[in-house]
Amino acid sequence: MEKVSGQSYADYVTHYILEPLDMRHSYASRVPALADGLAEGHYYMFGHAFRWELALPPAHFPAGFLIASVEDMTHYAIAQLNDGRYGDTAILSAHGMTELHAPAIPTGGGAHYAMGWEVGTLDGMRFIAHEGANTTFRSNIYLLPEQGWGVILLANAHGFEQFLQLTEVAKGVLNMLNGKASTPVTLPFNLRFLYWTIVLMPLLQIIGIAYGWRYWRNKGVGHILLTVILYGTVALLGLFGVPQLTGVPIWSGMRIIYPELGYGLIVGATLGIGWSVIYTAMSLRIRGAK
Repeated sequence: MEKVSGQSYADYVTHYILEPLDMRHSYASRVPALADGLAEGHYYMFGHAFRWELALPPAHFPAGFLIASVEDMTHYAIAQLNDGRYGDTAILSAHGMTELHAPAIPTGGGAHYAMGWEVGTLDGMRFIAHEGANTTFRSNIYLLPEQGWGVILLANAHGFEQFLQLTEVAKGVLNMLNGKASTPVTLPFNLRFLYWTIVLMPLLQIIGIAYGWRYWRNKGVGHILLTVILYGTVALLGLFGVPQLTGVPIWSGMRIIYPELGYGLIVGATLGIGWSVIYTAMSLRIRGAK
């Protein structure tokens, strides 16, 4: 965008999207947003919400750090539902908007990925949606083109255990708009279990290492192999299993978005590999001496 237009990303988005859509409380930088009353972000860690100010370089804004009020986002939603028009202003042609929403890549469950949008069905209704989060904020937008309405949900708090909750709240509002009952939103057990497993794993490893250090001379080959396999498995799950399951790489994503989990996985993997090597070396050495 900057290469072609000769403008900065912030200036381009402001001039061609925010201003034409009358998004007067939307920004491509943090300083003016703070002056306009930007909500304080919070991060859920160990089951509690903590106020957290996340400083990011400007290069991160195109990846999901634009700032907008919920009212301004309704202007954006209207343009998406109205062939690119808001009031008398068009930011994209009707053909361009159709291309923007065209399903392209299957993502499972009958849904497809379009150009930045997820396209699928909810209780028989076609929807266009996008959701995302950084460390301290989360946003959801669900549009129903045939019905001509949508739901926008913004939150100034985010966490690993909570990242599916707002999605379910948004879907519940859509159901209510269509005369259907919404279902209670609870923390999924599998996410809660995964979270506390990762957080507590390094502590459990350290306890195991302390026990193994004290009694390693009296253990047989079978116990040694079991220990190495166990700690090696923990290391592999930390380095590859969990990132694959969550879709968030440790180094480039999880350390920033979910810091306690990112560093928990790194410490767990380090302990797993380190103790496997040290325990094997000590066992081989004592048996060589005997």
